[in-house]
Amino acid sequence: MEPINQNQNSNQQNPISNKKKENLIGNCLDDFEFLKIFGSGAFGCVFKVRSKKNNKLYALKKINFQNEKEIEKNKKEIILLKYLDHENICKCFAEFKTPDGTQYMVMEQYNNKDLYQYVRVNQRMNHHIREEIIWNIIFQCLEGLSYLHLQGIIHCDIKLGNIFM
Repeated sequence: MEPINQNQNSNQQNPISNKKKENLIGNCLDDFEFLKIFGSGAFGCVFKVRSKKNNKLYALKKINFQNEKEIEKNKKEIILLKYLDHENICKCFAEFKTPDGTQYMVMEQYNNKDLYQYVRVNQRMNHHIREEIIWNIIFQCLEGLSYLHLQGIIHCDIKLGNIFM
């Protein structure tokens, strides 16, 4: 996601309230119980975790950086995700670094599936996805994108694997 303007949005949350959330969820690896790995890619991996502070489930994204440009891009993404508030945008509740410099993001946990996996499972089983389900998915995606655009943000990586179910 890339901002297209630098205007401050009146809907942004107070940064102090985000720090309180981080303290209630967790802000270091010891604050989480690792349950399983959701997946991994070039930039890191995502774990299903349980917060030891509030006993809720989250997705913990571990980010491996290759260069300074990626580090800067990720900083912008974290700032944006922590302040966005829409039902069709994945929430970032907290972020922290370990002493070795590894970056982690504590994010909303979904039911293990992204749209790519959903389509592949249906293809393998030779099931057709009902038209009303397709329209519902498209509508929700457009709602999320519309919200981002109203915030002055363009999503630069729209793909099935980035649409969580």
